[in-house]
Amino acid sequence: MDLARSVFGDRFVAYCINSAEGQLDSVILSERQKQAIYNLELLARQELLGDAHSHNALIRSNALQYIEAAQTSLPNALREICGGEVAREAGGDPLEDALLHVASDVYPATLFPPRATEDPSPSIFLLVSGAAVFMNRSQKQIPRLILQDRALGKLFPEAPPADDYDGQGFDVSSMIYWSTGVGSTLQLCNVASSLLEGVLRRTEYGVTPSEYFDSTRKALKDIRNLADKKRVATPALVGLSNVILSDESPIPLKGGVIRPFRDGDNHVFMDSTGVKSVLEVNFYIQILKIEPVASGESLAGSDSPWDSLQKELGRSQTELRRRIDLERLAILLTCDEVPRAPIAVATSIVNPVATGHSVSFSIHHSLPDQQLPVGIEAAMAGRLMEWSATLAGNPANLDMGMRRILSAVSERFDPLDSFVDAVICWENMFGTSQGEVSFRVAASISHLLEPSDSEKRKKLFKEVRDLYGIRSKLVHGATEPSVADAQRHRERAVEIGIDAFKELCTRPDLLALDSSGRGILLLIGA
Repeated sequence: MDLARSVFGDRFVAYCINSAEGQLDSVILSERQKQAIYNLELLARQELLGDAHSHNALIRSNALQYIEAAQTSLPNALREICGGEVAREAGGDPLEDALLHVASDVYPATLFPPRATEDPSPSIFLLVSGAAVFMNRSQKQIPRLILQDRALGKLFPEAPPADDYDGQGFDVSSMIYWSTGVGSTLQLCNVASSLLEGVLRRTEYGVTPSEYFDSTRKALKDIRNLADKKRVATPALVGLSNVILSDESPIPLKGGVIRPFRDGDNHVFMDSTGVKSVLEVNFYIQILKIEPVASGESLAGSDSPWDSLQKELGRSQTELRRRIDLERLAILLTCDEVPRAPIAVATSIVNPVATGHSVSFSIHHSLPDQQLPVGIEAAMAGRLMEWSATLAGNPANLDMGMRRILSAVSERFDPLDSFVDAVICWENMFGTSQGEVSFRVAASISHLLEPSDSEKRKKLFKEVRDLYGIRSKLVHGATEPSVADAQRHRERAVEIGIDAFKELCTRPDLLALDSSGRGILLLIGA
């Protein structure tokens, strides 16, 4: 049994032989259980024939193969032979019922232990394609049921008449254009496997059958809403290279959650090198356009529809960046000592329809990590949650300042670039297009941060105005200061920007105004 346990994990083996996971060391095997172990070890020996990583997904895929005689997958067939029961649930309509039947045969895939972080084996799609789905008896009716479905039928606008269709779906395809800027081909035959792949991606190791079936139902509901071109909530996973959580427990945020990097994240980010933690932000995706693709037709040379979708794409990209930056800023404002902000190196948006997944990498993914780590201790979690909730109400007219202060702290390598970014943050908070900008900005910041001490306010006013003047001279071609002076200017400008941002975010009366109005209110009072 040792070989089967080492390849498939205790939980999967225990499921197959209808035994308790914690009793595998002491269980006395029946003849049927011995036969089940023999079958699993035949598959497990394939791993000894070559590189373990390249065989890993294929071996697990073979372990889920559909057994026609038993009308279920191999793990379920073995479990029933060993006297166990297979969990199944009925659906609320014929399509959901067929899908849940296939999902029951795929369920044992949730029992495989997470892949090792360094394991580059192929997509989880291998687990739910030929092995347990395409040969499944219930799958054979799913293509026709999809075409008959009021919502899902819209995904294939030029498909054959639904009631007469008896194909497997290989001859029906569409090109789907997403609000994320991704275009993907969707085949009718792949809808069920893509849906179940997405469920597996979001399923925790060892989830109960009931929870798994609920996730499958939700995924079907989401795909139906997407087919109706509605916005659907889905997590955007952001790999952070310099955030280290002292506790394994996730920290809930207003717009998502931040958690440690898990073994299962390796396939999400493809190359997980450098990712220390993951920020999951709540996001929405939408189908913008559906085009039929005839069998064998090539899209090469066809007019791109993206030109007509630029407005929607821009809105979606801006929304995603803002959601990510708000949580990055919350972490920055939580740090009390040296200013540190998270560095996002990779972003993956979970798509419940598309096969596989897409990942975008930032420039920092290929650069050496030169930023100080951001350590989040358990005691900081409460303050982080508070800042996340506070920033959620920030007006969009502070987004420029938010991006610039984050850039100044975490993305600029040249201290002068960082210095300029920090001063732009000041302008975004309190600048004006009329009058002397430096006076208005310096006076606003000094009144905001030193409202009751006139001497300190005068000192801060002069300091801010002097730094603003240095910035203005620099951008107009003045001689650059020494490295030491540049670093000093950067540190102080960033410190003032962070302090001003913190104070501003606690003043609803100021947040309700534009940058010019804030300055006026601070200078003349309420």
